[in-house]
Amino acid sequence: MKRNKRYTTEKAFEIILSGSGTNVILEDSSSEDDIEPQPDISDSDCDYQLKSSREDDDENVRKRPANYNRLCKIKPLYTDIVAACMAHFQPYRNICIDERMVTSKARTSMKQYMKDKPTKWRYKLFVLADSATGYTWNFSVYSGKTDKPEGSTGAHGLSYSSVVDLLPFSVLGSGYTLFVDNFYTSPALFKDLYSKNIACCGTIRKNRVGFPNTVSNNSNNMGGVDLSDALIGYYSVHHKSMKWYKTFFYHFLDIAIVNSFLLFKEMCKARADLTEKSHKMFREQLAAEMLSFAVGSAPQPAPMLMCKPAYYGTDATQSRRYCRRCQDRGTPRVNTPVYCRKCNVPLCLTAKKNKTALHSGMMASDSSCMMIL
Repeated sequence: MKRNKRYTTEKAFEIILSGSGTNVILEDSSSEDDIEPQPDISDSDCDYQLKSSREDDDENVRKRPANYNRLCKIKPLYTDIVAACMAHFQPYRNICIDERMVTSKARTSMKQYMKDKPTKWRYKLFVLADSATGYTWNFSVYSGKTDKPEGSTGAHGLSYSSVVDLLPFSVLGSGYTLFVDNFYTSPALFKDLYSKNIACCGTIRKNRVGFPNTVSNNSNNMGGVDLSDALIGYYSVHHKSMKWYKTFFYHFLDIAIVNSFLLFKEMCKARADLTEKSHKMFREQLAAEMLSFAVGSAPQPAPMLMCKPAYYGTDATQSRRYCRRCQDRGTPRVNTPVYCRKCNVPLCLTAKKNKTALHSGMMASDSSCMMIL
């Protein structure tokens, strides 16, 4: 079993309403011959089909190319977050896989219905977590039956492929004990994982065949994903949004923060110089450090300049230009070495005018410069 890199930390980061027309003929006292005949309208002319957003999405799916990825908008961040989760922690012996539901107000066909969950319609994620710490080590976003991820082993069904796709044996290694619920439990999955030196334990549905009549309590090791969900729910950064990709962005940020907190707790166990903090204190310190980093790296705004006179050259005898104020008022051209350092406008100022402008701060009606009276 691999044990490297456990204590490395890194800062986280239509319904379209359409109605059918109705022809209404008003009766009056005139004869039938005086009534203008109505044009014949077939049923097909008034037949409007109401389609749900799911049907529209299904129609769009049929028009897409074969290699289209429905998660293309979040793919770069998605892959980076998964790679970071794998790189900075090696799970302990017991691991578990379960679903995670992410709520959203967006209307897309990727949302799944889970009758046993408090919120029925949500996005579904398959999550592999460490049973002892709740660290999210790997996860995948389920985008629907029509989409098959690259390298997916979908020949045995979703319950089989969702588990195998979360177990990159070249990175994870072997010697683990995997705990699953009755959705994933199958003889084919358990036999294949046993051949790769990974033990399995899971509940069994009554209609599943091929298992011995044995009973085992796996409730103590199935809470890794639930623990991670609880930590995410306490101080989530999630905001309501009608854009599905924004929902996943907020959730990926939650995963990064919670994993960082769990890594910090593991470091406190191994190092005596670190003091363990609560989840809230850790988030507050992380936010303060990220803000200080952002302030130091952000470009500083230019200083605010005031309308004050300055010379084009080193003294009043160099680089004279025509006064803008005299040109606007139609007076003869007057050369001046003085300009407004904020507005960059050449101005001819006498001692009286300059003194008045500097102390009064009045604005002229024909210019925005504070020096012009």
